[in-house]
Amino acid sequence: MHKIILHAIYNAGFKGEELYAEQLTDNTARIITMPFSDQVCGWGDVVEFEEKEITKVLDSTYRVYYFSYRDDGDFELIVEHFRKHGIVAEVLVGNYFGIAVPNEIDDDELAPLIESCPVLINVRNYGSYECKKDKFKYKSCRGLRFGG
Repeated sequence: MHKIILHAIYNAGFKGEELYAEQLTDNTARIITMPFSDQVCGWGDVVEFEEKEITKVLDSTYRVYYFSYRDDGDFELIVEHFRKHGIVAEVLVGNYFGIAVPNEIDDDELAPLIESCPVLINVRNYGSYECKKDKFKYKSCRGLRFGG
């Protein structure tokens, strides 16, 4: 297997950012980087591609959430915290990061993991969370703080 760069497609249908992938066959690959923005595909997805452009998601086993952390926070503590639970954390730019959560971890299981993060983190998804009495829930609340 060797690494290649593929062009992701935004949900709106136009060409998106470049993502690293491990090529599996002549026209399939597994995404191995976190997308920076709202993409059709995400970390860990197996995709079909043609001429370096992703044409189809064949298997999606992770979902991605975005956060930020304080500039003086230790990102390695965040990585280790989530890694213990099979979740990948990756810096995207500055103090903005994503987590790739295996689909078998449901949102009720994810909530306490986010809430117990050893570094203060802020929800960054737009329209992906729901706030219920300061608890993380999948639906909608931007800027809510957890951990630390």
